[in-house]
Amino acid sequence: MNIKVREQAGITILDIEGKVDINSAELIETVGWLLKQNRMKLLCNFAQVESVDYSGLSVLAVAYKNVSNHKGMMKFVNVSKSTVDLFHVVQLDRVFDIYEDEGSAIVSFRGRSSTVDKKLLRRRFKRLDIHVVVEYSLAVSRKTKSYKQRVLNMSGEGLFVHGRHTLPVGSKLKMKLKLSPESDAIDAGGLVSWLADKELQPHAYPGMGIQFTDIGKEAQEDIISFIEKNVTHRSGTNL
Repeated sequence: MNIKVREQAGITILDIEGKVDINSAELIETVGWLLKQNRMKLLCNFAQVESVDYSGLSVLAVAYKNVSNHKGMMKFVNVSKSTVDLFHVVQLDRVFDIYEDEGSAIVSFRGRSSTVDKKLLRRRFKRLDIHVVVEYSLAVSRKTKSYKQRVLNMSGEGLFVHGRHTLPVGSKLKMKLKLSPESDAIDAGGLVSWLADKELQPHAYPGMGIQFTDIGKEAQEDIISFIEKNVTHRSGTNL
């Protein structure tokens, strides 16, 4: 990762290049340094970001919380569709303030008293309540207890499960879910990659993001087809 810092109209812009992953602690350090310089309006430009993985989400969340705790504002611009979809899976699209272009992002900092305009986000990201249940258990033992919990949303790469029972990040799971009462059950392996943050995601807490690690091609295509048929278009953005 490489970060270039510039100023425009009183806004500090972080041009991020490369991958946002487990090796991206530089972002947290840079944000911390900027806050010490009393630069409280931060815009992360993702135009040159190659990819964001689940570990990278943790980095972004830590940086975002640090800004919020200092009563600052952090927003995001030029975020790819695949990254927005990942934000969606772990419910961060309802937390992060995302813009299509730098101009509108900069204008949005004016006259805003809170870090996130929740009403605006709800309009920008219409959501689908999937109404499916996933049954899962730890993959390491046949005798381990299984659980059934509600899936809040899903992509071809993973799903977000909401419920009081969560497992530590890194837990390997075996899962079974049905997309509809008439469909065959889908068996898949998964990895707990994200736990909902009580402060950032009270609407999804407790819950966990699970990344598919072992799923058949046909099953994955069924999931993608299901999503394409049922998820409403996110208005107000072309991401």
